[in-house]
Amino acid sequence: HVEKLSDEWVLPLCSPRLLDAEQPLRSPRDLAHFTLIQVDLPGLVPSWTDWLGAAGVDGIDTMRGKVRHLFAIEHAGVTPDLLITSKSLGAGFPIGAVTGRAELFDALGPGSLGSTFGGHPIACAAAIATIQVIERDDITARATAVGRRIRERFDAMAKNKPVIGEARGIGAMQAIELVQDRATKKPAAAAVDAAIKRACDRGLLLLRAGLHSNVIRTLVPLTITDAQLDEGLDILERSIDA
Repeated sequence: HVEKLSDEWVLPLCSPRLLDAEQPLRSPRDLAHFTLIQVDLPGLVPSWTDWLGAAGVDGIDTMRGKVRHLFAIEHAGVTPDLLITSKSLGAGFPIGAVTGRAELFDALGPGSLGSTFGGHPIACAAAIATIQVIERDDITARATAVGRRIRERFDAMAKNKPVIGEARGIGAMQAIELVQDRATKKPAAAAVDAAIKRACDRGLLLLRAGLHSNVIRTLVPLTITDAQLDEGLDILERSIDA
């Protein structure tokens, strides 16, 4: 899995050679499997596809047009070999899916791929209806507008609050990273906990994220009104280091 920490990319992989997240990759042989999750794709690794024979992309949180495109991976101009989707795929109805190239699935032996609830007709109908609504109501455009509004507020907050080390995101998936020092980017997890507590007391539920739990991530419903969004952002701003 890959996540962004400030300006560095950290790859904690299940390999004895790479258990140290700060150990750099030296060659494609160092990497057997790669799953890309919730990242600012532009500038990730200029030629990361050169390292991989097959790449799996986790679209569980970044699906449903939240990131301007239907999937975040589209920002990179890359076609993944495998794409994992869930959560928003069914608009609240439990469903998950793995989509991939035919030759990959055809290579599996009989009985090697299965699911207890695979192909549930009601779940599949909910997923199809969800995709139809996304296309009909141009939800991806709404994600762009929501994301722009959030990012403008985050950038403005960062100018006035030294505890905010960075604002980043794609589409409606935006985040602010709280740090003890902007120069060292030392994580400020306690500041995030305090902000979440104050915001909760004021009626706003926030989500903690990041490898060091020092990131506040927004992933608002795309049906939110501008007034509701502004109200939430106002509470968030008052709750950070205040």
